Amino acid sequence: MSVEETNDGMELLERTVRNMRHSEEAKKAIDTALVRGFLVLPPNIRADKKLLAGRVFFAQLALKPRYEPDDSVDTACTDGKTVYYNPAFIVTLTHEQVVGLVAHEVLHDGFLHQARCGPRDHG
Repeated sequence: MSVEETNDGMELLERTVRNMRHSEEAKKAIDTALVRGFLVLPPNIRADKKLLAGRVFFAQLALKPRYEPDDSVDTACTDGKTVYYNPAFIVTLTHEQVVGLVAHEVLHDGFLHQARCGPRDHG
């Protein structure tokens, strides 16, 4: 085995470990966004009916799809059943940004975008 082959193998291993770490960190960020962003009311916010209704609405939308890591997407996307996200992108976001991203993706389903797009392909 040449030095070049050894270096290529080490680079591949390092890239694989980095991608696995990103996937784990991204999954944790998504899970945290689902729980803290939509299900748990922050203690410093007074619970009124409008706020609770909004959280229930978003929680129902956010908990419906599956969440799958996918390196082929730049940021995140949905087909109405699954939210696909790029782990390397997710780990660069703050908690609030992940909550916003999840809300954005699930609102596509909430507004029936997949059903209304017809034969158009936005991929």
